[in-house]
Amino acid sequence: MPVVILGTQITLWCFDLRNDSKFKVIIGDGNDIDDLKEAIKEKCKPFFDGFGSYALILWRVNATNATQVTPDILNDKLVDTAKTIEETFSNIQGSNIRVVVRAPESHNKFSQRDIVYFFSSSLDHTVLYSPIIPNTYLFLCFSFLLLIVKPAQKTHSRYCRATRCISVR
Repeated sequence: MPVVILGTQITLWCFDLRNDSKFKVIIGDGNDIDDLKEAIKEKCKPFFDGFGSYALILWRVNATNATQVTPDILNDKLVDTAKTIEETFSNIQGSNIRVVVRAPESHNKFSQRDIVYFFSSSLDHTVLYSPIIPNTYLFLCFSFLLLIVKPAQKTHSRYCRATRCISVR
């Protein structure tokens, strides 16, 4: 559900640490930090699905571009969610990044390590408890061998006599 804008409309430029992307959020100066988290979560769908807006971590910064967003400037964490935007941010003008956002670790996109773990654990589960995968594997191996061996048998003299084929010499 979209956040209702309270007071004067303000454009806040934000930076997502996970995706290294800059985006803007429209919010009112009468809204609080909790409303800002809701607006950010709504703006970043579907990346921020799967967790509540309360889990977002926000920092107040004033960076002219994304290259200036470094761990050194992440000193002012927005902890008090009841504070209004007007109290928290002063003199908001231009396109400076004013908010740095980090989604919770466990709910963000899968990392490569998570995907490998999921694949290996599901594969172990499948191989251990399902006879389908090993049997399919054996079938494919033997089928491949038949493709290699069968054409060679046709030239063998016993094969020709047994099948009564006429050999061309």
